[in-house]
Amino acid sequence: MSGFLQSSLSADRYLEAVSRERSSYSGFNLLVFDGKELYHLNSERQPQLVEPGLHGLSNADLDSCGWPKVDSARKKLQYWLEQPGSMEDLTLLLNSKALASPETLPNTGVDPLEEHRLSAEFIAMDGYGTRCSTGLVWKQDQIKLSEINYDIDGRIVGQVEFQIRLKERVCFSTTAS
Repeated sequence: MSGFLQSSLSADRYLEAVSRERSSYSGFNLLVFDGKELYHLNSERQPQLVEPGLHGLSNADLDSCGWPKVDSARKKLQYWLEQPGSMEDLTLLLNSKALASPETLPNTGVDPLEEHRLSAEFIAMDGYGTRCSTGLVWKQDQIKLSEINYDIDGRIVGQVEFQIRLKERVCFSTTAS
């Protein structure tokens, strides 16, 4: 990411370059914003423009259908947008450990029992799990971001919130536990 931040490339041009090297990385999702447009790239697809609207992202593709945890998170986000709370409230929308019913899960090639264990929005398993939850709101000329970081046991170990007014300086606020 530092390459993008230090360059003068647009988001789409930067992701075109990263796309040529994506086989060098394990599975990933990358969102890049250049001040005008937001683009998404993952390890399996070409860069795509992210249109304004409500989006969901998990370990699959952007706006994947059929993932109960993504569908649930989208519904909670829609409610938050209608009845806005704090940025921390937005970030904590993703902390449900409820498991989806097995018959609602997509067939991803993962063992069905493992897929069920991975069906929660917030995952805390031995050696694998949620390490951060991020909420981002972009309205007109202002972007607000809140991120909570978790340790291997799912405990909060840090939090950052900041807002950017486009064409102005960045204001950062960090909290460590």
